[in-house]
Amino acid sequence: MGYAGLAAFVLLHLQARGIGSGVVVLGCFSAVYAGTRLFIGHLPDKLGPRRVAAWCGLGEALGLLVIGLAPNLPVAVLGSLVMGVGFSLLHPSLALLVMNRTDTAQQGAALGAYTSFWDLGLFVFGPVTGAVATAFGYPAVFVVSAACAAAAAAVALRIHQPHAQPVTAG
Repeated sequence: MGYAGLAAFVLLHLQARGIGSGVVVLGCFSAVYAGTRLFIGHLPDKLGPRRVAAWCGLGEALGLLVIGLAPNLPVAVLGSLVMGVGFSLLHPSLALLVMNRTDTAQQGAALGAYTSFWDLGLFVFGPVTGAVATAFGYPAVFVVSAACAAAAAAVALRIHQPHAQPVTAG
């Protein structure tokens, strides 16, 4: 929900607050998203996908809250940077959780199903963020999205990993 909310409403949210420059916030998010994968994308392998997914969910939540409450552009940019790091490693961490719980012969199907549900989440939460914005205003999009990211972190912590040889992203 966080990415759907950011992509759909950050420009409108910042414009409504009199800040503007939402494109800068999106650009910073995109740059840190790509840079994070490039430079520290190995962390799910090194630290474990459950731990990284939990921290990333919390980071995404924090970034979304900062954007939702930002009084000015530098604070909104800071929120997008924090969110970008968290969101960037969340997907591969969760994918590794799926892969590590799947028999080797079924990993392709499992990864396909996981990716389909990730995409389905974007499909569903696009309209949900629109409904939240309509009913409660733009800041609520970021608060509700932060709650969803925090819930994802809690779920990641509850997933028990098998003791079998884990799959690595690298």
